[in-house]
Amino acid sequence: MEDVVTLRGRDLPLRRGGSRASGTLSWSWAWGPVLGWAALIFALSSLPGGVVAVEIPGVDKLAHAGVFGVLALVILRALGGVTRWSAARCVVCAIACVAVYGALDELHQWITPQRSVELLDVGADVAGGAVAAALWLIHRRIVRGHIDARGAHRAIRGQSDDS
Repeated sequence: MEDVVTLRGRDLPLRRGGSRASGTLSWSWAWGPVLGWAALIFALSSLPGGVVAVEIPGVDKLAHAGVFGVLALVILRALGGVTRWSAARCVVCAIACVAVYGALDELHQWITPQRSVELLDVGADVAGGAVAAALWLIHRRIVRGHIDARGAHRAIRGQSDDS
């Protein structure tokens, strides 16, 4: 029996070395965006301090959260495309990867001229990854039909579907 993954509501066969055009997911198509985004983060972390000057307090933490939130999303996309893991396992793995890469990013900034290391940056990285993962779970449930907009609205208001 052939392995099958569900992508955007469609069952696709999973074969090594496949292409998106042929309806299969390949390793490079799944993990390429993860490696590309991680490389972008590394490149931005390599800039000396002062190149990107931000005067507004807290904006750097929002930037960390946003950038690492995107990293969590591309990791979740990759895991969902090439594994048969549960959503919970994918989320835990993605957040762990974000935490590790965030810590490594801070160590990298330690050796970068005019950059500083802040534990709060790693916290912002993990928070961004967690928020993105939560949004991914909500989106996944809506797309797969586990929740419909009316049902979610009624659940919030405490009404039944018969109302």
